[in-house]
Amino acid sequence: MTKKVSISRIIKAELKKEFPSVKFSVTSDSYSAQINWTNGPSCSKVAEITSKYEMGHFDGMTDCYEFSNCRDDIPQVKYLFLDREISQDILEAKFQEYKKRYSDWEHLKDMNDRSILMSGYCPQGFIRHKLSKVCL
Repeated sequence: MTKKVSISRIIKAELKKEFPSVKFSVTSDSYSAQINWTNGPSCSKVAEITSKYEMGHFDGMTDCYEFSNCRDDIPQVKYLFLDREISQDILEAKFQEYKKRYSDWEHLKDMNDRSILMSGYCPQGFIRHKLSKVCL
């Protein structure tokens, strides 16, 4: 039980120090930690800070978990899940921007209109994909 509290608090404190304007939710159990936030840094930026808390990774080729990052100086979990949400106002602003940029988007009524696909995505999926590597 102590491990659960300590790793969640440690991760949250470190993220708050690095990104003070972003509200993170960090939950954990003895095997995993889940980090959620809205807007703010990209998943890759958060992973740069938090990857040290993950003991290794699952190798789908061998169907085994590889303990490739075990450390005794900090608490760790087997799995670390990162989930960034993008707020509706940012999605809507990008949708309006792209409607002006892409001529075939002019007729779209909303982001969920599937009458056209961009790189295999509906408009909302395309916008989320484009913003996934961007810090907001």
